[in-house]
Amino acid sequence: MDFSTYSNERIDIHHIFPKDYCVGAQYDKAKWNSIVNKTPISARSNREIGGIAPNSYLGKLEKKGSVMTSDLDNYIETHWIDHELLRNNDFNKFIIDRAKKLLNAIEQVTGRTISGKDSDAVKQMFGDSLT
Repeated sequence: MDFSTYSNERIDIHHIFPKDYCVGAQYDKAKWNSIVNKTPISARSNREIGGIAPNSYLGKLEKKGSVMTSDLDNYIETHWIDHELLRNNDFNKFIIDRAKKLLNAIEQVTGRTISGKDSDAVKQMFGDSLT
Protein backbone atom coordinates (compact mmCIF):
# COMPACT_ATOMS: atom_id res chain seq x y z
CA MET A 1 0.00 0.00 0.00
CA ASP A 2 1.42 3.36 -0.96
CA PHE A 3 0.32 6.85 0.10
CA SER A 4 -2.01 7.34 -2.87
CA THR A 5 -3.80 4.07 -2.09
CA TYR A 6 -4.06 5.09 1.55
CA SER A 7 -5.47 8.46 0.53
CA ASN A 8 -7.85 7.21 -2.14
CA GLU A 9 -9.20 4.20 -0.26
CA ARG A 10 -10.86 4.46 3.09
CA ILE A 11 -8.35 2.59 5.23
CA ASP A 12 -9.25 1.01 8.56
CA ILE A 13 -7.02 -0.54 11.16
CA HIS A 14 -8.22 -4.13 11.31
CA HIS A 15 -7.88 -6.64 14.15
CA ILE A 16 -6.43 -9.64 12.31
CA PHE A 17 -8.08 -11.90 14.88
CA PRO A 18 -11.28 -9.84 15.24
CA LYS A 19 -12.24 -8.34 18.59
CA ASP A 20 -15.54 -10.23 18.90
CA TYR A 21 -13.84 -13.51 18.07
CA CYS A 22 -11.07 -12.87 20.62
CA VAL A 23 -13.50 -11.87 23.35
CA GLY A 24 -15.53 -15.02 22.71
CA ALA A 25 -12.40 -17.15 22.80
CA GLN A 26 -11.36 -15.37 26.03
CA TYR A 27 -7.95 -14.38 24.68
CA ASP A 28 -5.89 -11.90 26.68
CA LYS A 29 -6.98 -8.37 25.69
CA ALA A 30 -3.40 -7.11 26.03
CA LYS A 31 -2.49 -9.45 23.16
CA TRP A 32 -5.49 -9.16 20.83
CA ASN A 33 -5.75 -5.40 21.18
CA SER A 34 -2.04 -4.79 20.64
CA ILE A 35 -0.43 -3.52 17.45
CA VAL A 36 0.73 -7.09 16.83
CA ASN A 37 -2.87 -8.04 16.01
CA LYS A 38 -3.62 -5.02 13.81
CA THR A 39 -3.02 -4.16 10.17
CA PRO A 40 -4.32 -1.59 7.67
CA ILE A 41 -6.95 -2.78 5.18
CA SER A 42 -9.73 -1.12 3.20
CA ALA A 43 -12.85 -0.17 5.12
CA ARG A 44 -14.89 -2.29 2.71
CA SER A 45 -12.84 -5.41 3.43
CA ASN A 46 -12.95 -4.73 7.15
CA ARG A 47 -16.77 -4.59 7.09
CA GLU A 48 -16.92 -7.84 5.10
CA ILE A 49 -14.71 -9.62 7.63
CA GLY A 50 -16.78 -8.77 10.70
CA GLY A 51 -16.10 -10.52 14.01
CA ILE A 52 -15.66 -14.11 12.90
CA ALA A 53 -12.71 -16.51 13.02
CA PRO A 54 -9.92 -15.87 10.50
CA ASN A 55 -10.43 -19.15 8.64
CA SER A 56 -14.11 -18.25 8.25
CA TYR A 57 -13.54 -14.72 6.99
CA LEU A 58 -10.81 -15.87 4.61
CA GLY A 59 -13.18 -18.46 3.18
CA LYS A 60 -15.89 -15.81 2.95
CA LEU A 61 -13.60 -13.51 0.96
CA GLU A 62 -12.63 -16.34 -1.39
CA LYS A 63 -16.20 -17.57 -1.92
CA LYS A 64 -17.30 -14.06 -2.75
CA GLY A 65 -15.00 -14.46 -5.73
CA SER A 66 -12.89 -11.46 -4.99
CA VAL A 67 -9.60 -13.36 -4.71
CA MET A 68 -8.05 -16.78 -5.26
CA THR A 69 -6.64 -18.66 -2.24
CA SER A 70 -3.03 -18.40 -3.41
CA ASP A 71 -3.36 -14.67 -4.10
CA LEU A 72 -5.01 -14.05 -0.74
CA ASP A 73 -2.24 -15.99 1.02
CA ASN A 74 0.34 -13.82 -0.76
CA TYR A 75 -1.50 -10.62 0.29
CA ILE A 76 -1.63 -11.86 3.88
CA GLU A 77 2.12 -12.53 3.88
CA THR A 78 2.82 -8.91 2.79
CA HIS A 79 1.44 -7.87 6.18
CA TRP A 80 4.00 -10.08 7.96
CA ILE A 81 1.29 -12.60 8.79
CA ASP A 82 1.83 -16.34 8.44
CA HIS A 83 -1.19 -17.39 6.38
CA GLU A 84 -1.11 -20.97 7.71
CA LEU A 85 -1.38 -19.78 11.33
CA LEU A 86 -4.24 -17.51 10.30
CA ARG A 87 -6.05 -20.24 8.38
CA ASN A 88 -5.67 -22.57 11.37
CA ASN A 89 -6.97 -19.91 13.80
CA ASP A 90 -3.78 -20.42 15.81
CA PHE A 91 -3.85 -17.19 17.79
CA ASN A 92 -1.08 -18.05 20.24
CA LYS A 93 1.47 -19.04 17.58
CA PHE A 94 0.34 -16.15 15.37
CA ILE A 95 0.88 -13.51 18.06
CA ILE A 96 4.43 -14.77 18.78
CA ASP A 97 5.33 -15.13 15.10
CA ARG A 98 4.04 -11.69 14.12
CA ALA A 99 5.62 -9.97 17.14
CA LYS A 100 8.98 -11.46 16.11
CA LYS A 101 8.52 -10.30 12.52
CA LEU A 102 7.57 -6.76 13.56
CA LEU A 103 10.49 -6.51 15.99
CA ASN A 104 12.90 -7.83 13.35
CA ALA A 105 11.62 -5.25 10.85
CA ILE A 106 12.12 -2.46 13.39
CA GLU A 107 15.66 -3.67 14.05
CA GLN A 108 16.44 -3.76 10.33
CA VAL A 109 15.09 -0.27 9.69
CA THR A 110 16.72 1.33 12.72
CA GLY A 111 19.92 -0.68 12.64
CA ARG A 112 19.56 -1.24 16.38
CA THR A 113 18.94 -4.34 18.44
CA ILE A 114 15.84 -4.33 20.61
CA SER A 115 16.67 -5.55 24.08
CA GLY A 116 14.43 -7.61 26.32
CA LYS A 117 12.94 -9.86 23.64
CA ASP A 118 13.79 -12.85 25.81
CA SER A 119 13.06 -11.28 29.20
CA ASP A 120 10.94 -13.00 31.82
CA ALA A 121 8.22 -10.36 31.33
CA VAL A 122 8.07 -11.06 27.58
CA LYS A 123 8.00 -14.82 28.16
CA GLN A 124 5.18 -14.37 30.66
CA MET A 125 3.20 -12.10 28.32
CA PHE A 126 3.69 -14.08 25.10
CA GLY A 127 4.40 -17.55 26.46
CA ASP A 128 7.77 -17.61 24.70
CA SER A 129 10.80 -15.52 23.86
CA LEU A 130 10.54 -13.17 20.89
CA THR A 131 14.10 -13.78 19.71
